[in-house]
Formats: sequence, C-alpha cells, structure tokens
Amino acid sequence: MNFVDVPFEKIEKAKTHLNVLIVTATSIETNTLLGQMTPLPGAQHILRVLKGLQTYHIGCFGKFPIVHLQCSMGSVGINSSLPAIMDSIDLFHPKAVIMVGIAFGVDEAEQSIGDVLISKYIYPYDSKKEGPKETEHRSSPQSCHPLLLARFESIIGASRNFRVKAGPILTGETLFDNIEARNKILSAFTDSVGGEMEGAGLYAASVRKGVPWILIKGICDFGDGNKQFEKKARQSVAAANAFSFTKELFLIETSLRDLGIFPAEEIAIHLGVFDSPHDPKGVLFDIYEKEYEEYYFHRNIDDELKGIKNDLWFYGSSGVGKTSVVLKNFSMSAEFKIISLNAYIGASVNEALNFLYGELLGVAGLEVNLKELSLMEKSAIFEKIRTALIAVSANASMTIYIDEIALENPEEHKVFVQNIGALLIHCGSKDPADRPKVRFIFSSIFDPRSLISVSQRKLSERLAFFKMELWGKEELEGFIQYLSNFLKIDLSVKEGQLVVSASRGSPRYVKMLLRNYLSTNEAGESGLKSAIDVTNRMML
Repeated sequence: MNFVDVPFEKIEKAKTHLNVLIVTATSIETNTLLGQMTPLPGAQHILRVLKGLQTYHIGCFGKFPIVHLQCSMGSVGINSSLPAIMDSIDLFHPKAVIMVGIAFGVDEAEQSIGDVLISKYIYPYDSKKEGPKETEHRSSPQSCHPLLLARFESIIGASRNFRVKAGPILTGETLFDNIEARNKILSAFTDSVGGEMEGAGLYAASVRKGVPWILIKGICDFGDGNKQFEKKARQSVAAANAFSFTKELFLIETSLRDLGIFPAEEIAIHLGVFDSPHDPKGVLFDIYEKEYEEYYFHRNIDDELKGIKNDLWFYGSSGVGKTSVVLKNFSMSAEFKIISLNAYIGASVNEALNFLYGELLGVAGLEVNLKELSLMEKSAIFEKIRTALIAVSANASMTIYIDEIALENPEEHKVFVQNIGALLIHCGSKDPADRPKVRFIFSSIFDPRSLISVSQRKLSERLAFFKMELWGKEELEGFIQYLSNFLKIDLSVKEGQLVVSASRGSPRYVKMLLRNYLSTNEAGESGLKSAIDVTNRMML
C-alpha cells in the first residue's frame, strides 16, 4: 500500500478528533491492519506521519478514524510498548488505546490456532522473587477498562469461524517456545487463557496517562516448541482473526460513543485539514477501479489480451504495472476473486502454498484448518480444490487472480511453479464436464517459464505468459504527459526528463513522485528535485 507522507504540523489542529490509538508489535500485525484501513473522509490515501522515533499511519478502521503505531516487541526497550505508547499518548491524547495482534495459547485441547483472546486483565509475570525453595510472583492482576471490555464481550456470541474468549493474559519479556517453561509459568497463573509480550507496557503507559486500554490477540502457537511449524501461516491467521473481531466492533457506529469517540462521517468537518490536493479526482490511483477508467494509460498489452481465453501468468519487475493491467482487463467480471500472498513475503514456499490452497478452498466457501491441510497428501488437496471450485463455478465462470508471489530464492520459485502446474493439470485433466469453470491469473517478479518440469510441458497449452518490462523512455514520456494534463501540471522538457530518469522505468514511481510534487509548496525544478528526494526515501 502507498501512503502520503505529511508533516505532523499539518494534522496537529485536527489530532483531537483522532481518538483511538491502535498498537501493533510485528510487521504481520501491521500489514494486516493497513490492509483493512481506508483513507479519512475526502482523502485519497492513508497518511503517514514521521515523528521522533515513531511512524504513524492515520486513516479509518471500520467506521472510526484511528492512529496506528507499531512499537518493537516487548515492554522493555528504547521503542518497546511502554515508551512508544507513552510518547504517542502525549502526542495525540487518544481516548482509547487498543493493542491488537498475536499471542500464544495455553490449552491445545480447548483452543485452536486463530482463536481470539480478550484481556479481562493481565498478569505481568516478570515481577518476582526467586527464593531458596520457591518463586514468589509479586505483581497483581491489572484490569483493562471495563467499558471497552463490556463492548468487546457484547459481540463474542456472533457467528464466525473462530472462537473468542475473554480472560486473564500473561505478559512478560519471555518468548516461549518450550513446553516445560510455559507450563512452569502456567502453574503460577492457572486461569490464564494465553500470553504475549507487550501488555505490561500497554497497561503501564495507559494507566499512567489515564487512558482506557484493552488487548485483543489471536493465538498463533502454544509456546510448546513448535513455533516454527507453519509460523508465517499461523501468525497471519491469528492476526487476521484478531483484527476481524476488532473491526466488528468498529463497524458499530455507537460502540465507542460513551468514551467520546465518534465515527469519521460524524466529525468529517473537523478532519478537513487532511483533505489534500495530492491526487485530484483519483488521477494517481494506486489500485485500478472502474471509476478511474479515464485515468488509465492504455498500452499495447491491453490490446494483446483481448480474446485470450487461457490462464495467464504475468511476470516482471516490481512497479511496472502488472496488477493494474490485470484489474483493468479482468476485474469487471462478476466473479473475480483476488488472493494476495503479500503476507507471505519472506515465508517458506510450503507456507505460501499451504496458505494458497486454503484460500482457494475459502473462495469456494469452505472452512479450512491450515494445520490439517498441511498433513494431507497433495493429490487429496488438489482433488478437494477441484471439486470445490466445480461447485462454486457451476452457474457462472470465475476468475481467480493470485497476486504477490514473492518468494526469496530460485529453488523456491521452482517448487512453487511445479506445484501450481500440478494443480492446474489436475483441474484440467478430467472431462470438460468435470472441470471447474475457473480462469487462473498469476503475477510474479520471477520468470516461471524455465521452471516448469518436463512432465508438465502441456501447461504451455493452458498458460499464456506475459513479460512486463520496465517502461521505455518514450512510453514514460507519454504517461507523464497523460497524467500531467489531468493534474494541470506544466512540466518543462528538462523537468520531464528528470522524472523519466528518476523513475528508472517504473510507472509506480512516477505516480508517487507526482503526488509528492503536488504536496510541496515549491514549483519548478527545485520543487521537483525535492519531490524526487522524498520519493527515493519512500522507496527504500
């Protein structure tokens, strides 16, 4: 997701209406939240504010305007939850602080990966006396704010594919991945429902500043020595469920009114300071939608795709427009589904594949247990996917776009491509009546063609490959002029050449640069160079 960087001074007058601080501690938690945030009323983008040690994201979550902060893990450290939250409370004066993320569970028999825990209170277990014969824990339970607890408990009974339980949560500086160590601490706090590392800092900072607080976390493991098993997949499910549950409350417009917190639409007039000329009418859209059609720069590849019925695989460098081409040409069909593997950047190929198989079954409306799925034979998984997709596409053909295939090394690329090849062959190997009416579209940075095994060569009949090159000078010049006409920017020849040179063939960079240029108070070549500097920092 792209953001607009704004100085803190620009939001200072309206910060009193940004009444909820949502805190995360890991990149998976942060990416999950950012994927669900939307711009404030009248704005085109999520705002990013850099202040001191912190990076803040400002936008809407559900119905409410929020400020997001990511601290480092734990409560003790230069940017851990305690100092980071205290700094943020001093800066924004929120009326509620909510930490959302991942935790460990304590009962494998009664709990499942993805179940969500609400902190009735927390047990800070690090305050203790180690005596000659026994350990004496000296901290007392610390209760979260009763109104926040009541609001979240009021929606526990809703129907969903994971369980929610309120109870005491352990918090401390230990990252548990040893069942003996976990059970030892549980023997002292027998009614605990889970544990995590940032709650003590959340409690201390919020209580010190007099701000209501609560902790909502999804179970990603059981601290039992198996943390590395499907780590990324489990953490992604846990974070997704924690934010899904939190968002349920944030979609109820009256849920936080008793704390003086109001939906964005009710206070939009006070948020007007955020309205910006960065992107008039959505000219510099990040994600193609039908309403932005006139701002889409038509290219030869759009003509080449007309009439092609094959499955498709687009590949090429990041930022060259693969996703825009797919959305422009295929997303208008009624049954268009996107599966993003963005959360699995840096994960193992098996974690990414297992998540993908689960998402394909989810598209067909099936509930999926990723652990159970990982234990199945590949042939059984493929058959389950085939039959599920046949059922869901019986009345209307479907297009499934699998985006952000970003594995780290060539060997993983090969494993991924050959598994996808095996799935496509399985789905297409039956009689036409027994094939799902589904078109698959893939996009990746790596070239998949040479990775297809000899036994899968028939895939070339089913898949059409499109290499997306870095844009050339002439095409970039046309693109820049096309956007400038809508934005009413008059760039000189030299200034246009500066943009082309800085972009290094990336249309995404061009849009970010123009957005930053519009946000400066300086026109001409000097303003353009300042915008280039800002854009280069954003791209790091």
